[in-house]
Amino acid sequence: ITLDAEGIGGTCRITTSNGGAKSCDIELDETLGDYIEADVCLFADESNTNLYNVNFEDVDVCGYNEDNGQIFHHDFEIYARPLKYKEVEDFRFDSNIFEVETNLSGIVWDYVDDKYGGDCDPECIIPIKVYSGILQSLRIDDSKLGYKANGLEQDPIVDFYSLDEISASISSEFMKLVIDDAEFSVPNEVGKHDLDFRIGGAGIDDEINVKSVPTIVRVFPTRPALLVPTKFVAVMEGLVENESYQYIWDFGDGSSSKISLDNVMEYTYSAKDSYTITLNVTSDFGEVSRSFPISVVTPYDAINKTINEYTRDLDKVDGKLKLLPSWVQERILKINDIDSLRGAVDRLEKKYKETLRDEDEELIKIMNDLVVLKIPNDLRVGQSINKAAFVQSRERFDVNALGELGAGDVQEDEEKYYDSVNAWVRQNVDITLESSTYFLYYESGSSEVLVSHIKLVMTPMKDVEEFFMILEGNPSDIVLMDDYREKDLDFGYGLRFPELFSGESKNVEFLIPEVVEILDPPVYVSPEYRNLEFSFEAGVCNNNNICDANAGETYKNCRADCKPWSLTLVFLFVLVVVTLIIYVVLQEWYKRGYERHLFKNKNQLFNIMAFMRNAQNAGMGKKQVFEKLRPFKWSKEQLNYAWNRLHGKRTGMWEIPIFRSFERKKIKEEMARRGVVGRIASGKVVSRPVGVGDGTVKKKKKGFFKGLFRKKKKE
Repeated sequence: ITLDAEGIGGTCRITTSNGGAKSCDIELDETLGDYIEADVCLFADESNTNLYNVNFEDVDVCGYNEDNGQIFHHDFEIYARPLKYKEVEDFRFDSNIFEVETNLSGIVWDYVDDKYGGDCDPECIIPIKVYSGILQSLRIDDSKLGYKANGLEQDPIVDFYSLDEISASISSEFMKLVIDDAEFSVPNEVGKHDLDFRIGGAGIDDEINVKSVPTIVRVFPTRPALLVPTKFVAVMEGLVENESYQYIWDFGDGSSSKISLDNVMEYTYSAKDSYTITLNVTSDFGEVSRSFPISVVTPYDAINKTINEYTRDLDKVDGKLKLLPSWVQERILKINDIDSLRGAVDRLEKKYKETLRDEDEELIKIMNDLVVLKIPNDLRVGQSINKAAFVQSRERFDVNALGELGAGDVQEDEEKYYDSVNAWVRQNVDITLESSTYFLYYESGSSEVLVSHIKLVMTPMKDVEEFFMILEGNPSDIVLMDDYREKDLDFGYGLRFPELFSGESKNVEFLIPEVVEILDPPVYVSPEYRNLEFSFEAGVCNNNNICDANAGETYKNCRADCKPWSLTLVFLFVLVVVTLIIYVVLQEWYKRGYERHLFKNKNQLFNIMAFMRNAQNAGMGKKQVFEKLRPFKWSKEQLNYAWNRLHGKRTGMWEIPIFRSFERKKIKEEMARRGVVGRIASGKVVSRPVGVGDGTVKKKKKGFFKGLFRKKKKE
């Protein structure tokens, strides 16, 4: 495997006798300062050239393979990503830090000799730069630089300073600058690009044009129907997005050429014969031409052939669809109704069988109806990601969205969270991702993305409390395989896992209507923010999981080794007590506020409860009671509340039953004050009428508590 990152790269070798994911490490001689484009190539030695295969797909391709000098464009499942740095622990900076024998004082002397001519009068500045690799804090202790002057040891220098680096500048008279060795490269993206080359205030401004000539793969149909307006489609490869092309069609029957601005042209042949279509495609990048033979057939023959092809293609797609899991099938059928297409073909086939061979007008109409149908000829996985380590996208990662889901408040610089979360995940949860993107393919060579089936497997290395995941996208477009108790967010779904147990895998599977990139999945994860570490301070802590008081380790300077269990337990006890008090206050406030919201007049609530009690005593069930009350315009929410309140059930939040006995006593008193009884007679409820608010009984001749439970119009 070779890596070329804009001139920086290297090679590594893989020896294997089986399949699966394979990798090797390439060490670069220079540091890559930022994300850059790179070419990753895979070669086999001469004896194994034909003995291996690599997965590939052909959607938005950027890779290629070479065969006998010819280039074929595909995307192969080959990629590179940078290795991560580990946090620095305690170390001593001297000559012994280097793996090979290095004379550190000699290096310093060479620098002083080269920079200052060996003369440090009045001073020499010796810069030292530390590359941390990841974001961390560095503490330097007991720094000193020993030196000699006039052959004698001097007091060591103990003062060190931070230095700022500025760009070097060059001043000269007019000169010709040769830039051949600057290794400038042409952009990979085809089209016009600005060239801006500057030295100081002067420079060159120009425009360059990167060109690419497309390829004409084929033209179809090759057996058009006589006297039927037929749409001819050119299948192209290598077209440049947002570039203008002109298509010149010569249909070979002596007619003048036709011009279109896209790859489709409608034409009607007036004679049954064999012809040659010649297509010429031109653009600012050049032109290409190719010819194709066709045969014009009668509408009767063309219809028969077309119906047979459509039926065969739909059977093929339907057969592959039935091999998929049922929940994936359901989603695909909502996106593309295969059954409706089959019904349309069957109706046209029936009309065709009822039409005679010489009924040209009717046959032409049937053929036109067939041509406009967009029938897929295949359904398959167009792009897949085999089970691989999950890499979340820096661009998608939204620290505030995770905070909204429950990860915690953002208290550090937002830029720090991505690296800190990834560091935590690598140490605590093994996450793998695999996906399959299903496409519908058409005879024209075009394709349609249906869904991507994504599967994430989380395997904790140790018990994890509170783990959060966001599935990014439009919630209406995301289909979950199972109930994950997801939270509907404006930008997708939020999943919260209250506990993951060591060694027990947790799977999440879902569908999205887009292609998935392995380095840009629509998923990102995080633990609670309080578990993250944002800096590292070298000192007494040796991170050996032993709290060594003799070495000065405490929970303040070495939390990794010394856990403040006593303080933590006290804090947790206080937190639980305070939480219970707050929860009880909230539950009572919510319960009373919710009740006032449903019943402006509290007597209405107790009157309904009294009616419910009477009806129950008469042998009626909950459903019958609700049916009797529903004509009086009470909402289902109000009826459920009254029923639950009557039977001592929860009416709002999960309840700590501190005041439940008092509430039951109050309900009993209200029921007794109203003195309501009831029985069932001849299928109707007969009961003593109830007063509205004062407990008195008023006589009412007709109706089933008519008006008693009717809400006021303004309510």
